[in-house]
Amino acid sequence: MHKKFRILFSLPVVSTLSLLMVGCANPFANNASEERAALPKSWYQLPENGGPQKPAERNQQPTAEMSETVRTAFSVHTGALAELEEAPTLELDSNFALVLRPANYTPWHLDGMIANCAVSGGGLFGPLMLDGEASVKATWRRVAKKKSATHGFAAKAAVAKKPAAFKFRSAMTDKDIAKMLEPAVRSAVATKAVRNERAFRHNLNQQGKSFAKMARLMNRVPSRRGWHVHGYELKLAFTAEGQVSATMGVGGSLAVYFKWEEEEKSSLLEAEPLLGLDEVLFGNLVSFTRTMASLIPEALNDAAEIRRSGFELEEFTVGIGLTVGGDIGVASVEGSVDGKMIFASDNNDHGFTDSEINADQQGSGEDFVPMVASQVPSQEHLAYAQMVGTSIESLASGQMVYRVARSRFRSGMKEALTMGAYFAGEGRKEDTASWKLAELETEFQASIGGDVSIVTVSGRGNFALIFERVGL
Repeated sequence: MHKKFRILFSLPVVSTLSLLMVGCANPFANNASEERAALPKSWYQLPENGGPQKPAERNQQPTAEMSETVRTAFSVHTGALAELEEAPTLELDSNFALVLRPANYTPWHLDGMIANCAVSGGGLFGPLMLDGEASVKATWRRVAKKKSATHGFAAKAAVAKKPAAFKFRSAMTDKDIAKMLEPAVRSAVATKAVRNERAFRHNLNQQGKSFAKMARLMNRVPSRRGWHVHGYELKLAFTAEGQVSATMGVGGSLAVYFKWEEEEKSSLLEAEPLLGLDEVLFGNLVSFTRTMASLIPEALNDAAEIRRSGFELEEFTVGIGLTVGGDIGVASVEGSVDGKMIFASDNNDHGFTDSEINADQQGSGEDFVPMVASQVPSQEHLAYAQMVGTSIESLASGQMVYRVARSRFRSGMKEALTMGAYFAGEGRKEDTASWKLAELETEFQASIGGDVSIVTVSGRGNFALIFERVGL
């Protein structure tokens, strides 16, 4: 059974650290070997933002010192977890008093842990060490007398580490949405997070209606074998005055989360005619999802490193941008994110043959990948786009649409998968007899030329490491 990792291909999502594990030296500290221990510059700097632009410079591999630094960051966590095995267990008796038990008496076990790591602005990898939301989350559970197939931290970790979200369905009415969101309004007002209740209720409901419309359109996208849109998520920040806007912003900020997951197709909804802008948006949505879904297996086939890492790709998440005219594309580094589109594969669930999947996905979609930006690019970005052949369309709304050659975007996706596989493979080497790296989630930002780079600390990004107890 392969382990799993996820790729987030979008603008960065912040997750910061307030807990520093005992015995862990700061991996970002200045020292003589820092340059040798750093990642290749092309791994964490986009070419239009000062990173290497020549192919030879962008194909550099990590040094032995870098690999040692990465393994050290993983071993800090597995080592600390292994030491917990020797600690005595505290348990409450019938009078709710703490009772000290022998070390081998463990009715409760640490089931798993999620830790955040990051890449610094100088390319060093290690535990994230900034003030903010906690970087380490642990789950304890009582050991069952009989082992249950439903146990297993990694299988539940993706859900556990995400904030609670309002779950949308394509058949929801405006009244359903208002009723679902009302508790969020009342809570925000009661805690004095919002002063203008009327504005907040109106703006949140408007965002809910827009999100529900996208959910209905996604539910109408024709089904396909293999990789496809599995879900759609949106984070909304709000102010005390009741303003609400989409964000990928700072952890710990005031926010509401929306979520939609794929559902059975509704013949009634599919029969409803699409008019005007909805028809344009749906056409672009079908084209975009087909292009992305076909690029993922192509990039996987290119990235041989994944097969050697012992991990498999579970999800590929793309931050998307929308224009007022109905365009949809990957959110660029100068753009705002209008949600995250989650792609997953159902190959194992439905037992499709390779030939069936290839027939459905091979070469489908457009010969370019659109990217959406919400501001005019700098002269440096314009020059780089021209150099690599990316076309740019300036819209009346002030938004920009880049059209990146499919081959270049595919190459960038391969880079992301290769880098993700590298970290997963190095992390696997630090598994212990009692703890293992079960899942890894990495985040990247996309270039207007199709290149990618790891999101750095200054870019507000992270790695999520999910550790699971072995044999429990």
